[in-house]
Amino acid sequence: MQRAGSGERGVWVGSVFAIAVAGGCASPAGYALQGAARDARASRALLQGPIAFVDGEDVSEHGDLFVLPVGCHVVTTVSKWADADDQAGVWVQLKPLTYAISMVPNHRYFVRFSGGSRNGLTADFSVDAGELDQNAKQVRKLEPSPSEEVAICRSEHASALSRAALP
Repeated sequence: MQRAGSGERGVWVGSVFAIAVAGGCASPAGYALQGAARDARASRALLQGPIAFVDGEDVSEHGDLFVLPVGCHVVTTVSKWADADDQAGVWVQLKPLTYAISMVPNHRYFVRFSGGSRNGLTADFSVDAGELDQNAKQVRKLEPSPSEEVAICRSEHASALSRAALP
């Protein structure tokens, strides 16, 4: 799959996600954001998917797996996505989806785009987002957040960053 907009070769979201959740994800190889690499494992969460921005930071060139400190994060998807098999391909341009996600320790959060049954010039496209617990059991489905929830999450995130900066 070529992830549109990234200019680099990617791996299908589902297969990377399956690898990430196997075995409890003891040592995630994702891109660490906001000091998550320094945090104890109990203070981290994983995010997987075609993500463009996390808390306003452009992460589109850092792959599809991210390690974040717990707390509220604003996550925005890419606006272009592509997938192909040996029969056909799907290219989608869409309005980026924004999620305000309150992340808890050792949980995994995902956004999956998928292009299904291709028939001539049309194809199905779907978005699935959710939260998995430490046993890889889905505990909730995530929906794009209204602007009020995004604003609250941004405020909570800013407060958490301020507290973390205190000596």
